Amino acid sequence: MTMQAHGFACLRAYINTRCYVLRSSWLSPDTQPTSTKSYGRTDLFASRVFIPKSASTTGQAQRLPLVICVHGGGFILNNPSFDDPLARRLADIVNCVVVSIDYRKAPQSKFPAAYNDIVEQSLAVINDKDLPIGSTKVVLCDSSAGGNLVLAAAQHPEIRSRLVDVLGLYPLCEVGIC
Repeated sequence: MTMQAHGFACLRAYINTRCYVLRSSWLSPDTQPTSTKSYGRTDLFASRVFIPKSASTTGQAQRLPLVICVHGGGFILNNPSFDDPLARRLADIVNCVVVSIDYRKAPQSKFPAAYNDIVEQSLAVINDKDLPIGSTKVVLCDSSAGGNLVLAAAQHPEIRSRLVDVLGLYPLCEVGIC
């Protein structure tokens, strides 16, 4: 690992830890995930699974739409917990299962590592029999670097065949979808 890459790793660890500690003390328990789960790679942050509160009260084994979120961060920062408030609101308001996934960061991991992680984890989430999801009602979503990655992953044949929509919450991504 080069000195520059080592510096980025230290900076990323500091920012992720500091932000998680600061946010967790004031975030409402209502924004927390239903569970966490690792899909494939153990060197990434665990995926955060948000099942709508209404699903647990109905007691029915319904198949809900799936939204896969990929956090932003310039391909070098952040982790899936940064999207907790958005993911919880999406799950509860839209009545869908939301799973926030992670990817390897630059500069330690070169392209196409992040893309490969998103494709691998997206397919694992889509095929997860433990989730109450309909595997043909899939939306990929997020902003900035995450928006870039979901637009790229949407081109993968196994993912594309199950997609309903792609939401790139970033001006450049929005223009590309029009």
